[in-house]
Amino acid sequence: MNEQYIVIKSKYSNNVVILELQPKTGTIFTFRPGQYTMLSLENVDNIKQPRPFSISSSPTNKKLIQLAIKVHGDFTQKVSKLKIGDTVTLSKPNGFFTFNEENKKVVFLAGGIGITPFMSAIRYVSEKNLKNKITLIYSNKTKKDIVFLNDLEEISKKYTNIQTIFTLTDTNSEKYENERIDIEMIKKYTQLNNDTLFSLCGPIAFMESIKQQLLDAGVKNDNIDMERFK
Repeated sequence: MNEQYIVIKSKYSNNVVILELQPKTGTIFTFRPGQYTMLSLENVDNIKQPRPFSISSSPTNKKLIQLAIKVHGDFTQKVSKLKIGDTVTLSKPNGFFTFNEENKKVVFLAGGIGITPFMSAIRYVSEKNLKNKITLIYSNKTKKDIVFLNDLEEISKKYTNIQTIFTLTDTNSEKYENERIDIEMIKKYTQLNNDTLFSLCGPIAFMESIKQQLLDAGVKNDNIDMERFK
């Protein structure tokens, strides 16, 4: 069942729009960290084609749903022009690329806008004060491309079980790594143990390269979870 939501905040920066939405009536739907919703536009040139977007807010946040959307086509261009008070439609949550509290050691490997399902999980772990060991290695071209940079740095400073590593592929920086994510970088920050789950989200080429390197290094296929973002 689809529900109408009101735009309460829309922030566009560096080709990414972050929407914050509240239900027009009733309460926010229940979802798991990592799930997505189908977004339809109601009041923008009568365009209603739904598109899937991962939810970046935490399930513990009962006030709003947050979506971070890369602008790269007609539909997302329309999304970037939404204003406060506009109405959109969201589907019930879907997807199986979700965070499971039973996985005590998790490595998130993100490329670009692929951070969104991981952001939901990281917020969830921190807000519930869970003790799961989370390591995020997050690749972008430049510092300005890092979505949720301030939030991630603040969370990792406050919660010692959440480690964040940023790497920039088109910029040299003393503060961050300056290479593409590969097996050597992964081994630098975590151990390739069978009790660790490696979750990957980003462009297809990014995903396939890292997965193959993990497999070649002896990580079992069952210990690798993937979600693809265009």
